[in-house]
Amino acid sequence: MVLFVAGGFGAAMGVAGSNVVVATFAQNYVPQRLLGRLIACSSFLGYGAIPIGALVGGALADALGPRGGMWVMTALVPLSGLFLLLSPVRSVRDLPSPPEPEPQTEPENEAEPQPG
Repeated sequence: MVLFVAGGFGAAMGVAGSNVVVATFAQNYVPQRLLGRLIACSSFLGYGAIPIGALVGGALADALGPRGGMWVMTALVPLSGLFLLLSPVRSVRDLPSPPEPEPQTEPENEAEPQPG
């Protein structure tokens, strides 16, 4: 049980660190007008996965018992790191340069009075 808690703590610290990098990248790279949409979609997907994980965890605990479910998750969580180890992200050391800012345009006012 101690190793399970220690592993969970380590995974949580990794998630917290990656959240800082992802948020910094988004704020510097995504155009300001789209940043709210990006954050809303990310939150929807991230928080939407929580109840799915709870259902899967409950099904595992029901099928294998609590200890068996913990062993399955203990084996699967480190495997999730393989996505990063096998991806091209490993070779990236710097974030890309932010795009050029978009030119500011004034909105057209359709309620202008017509001459005449």
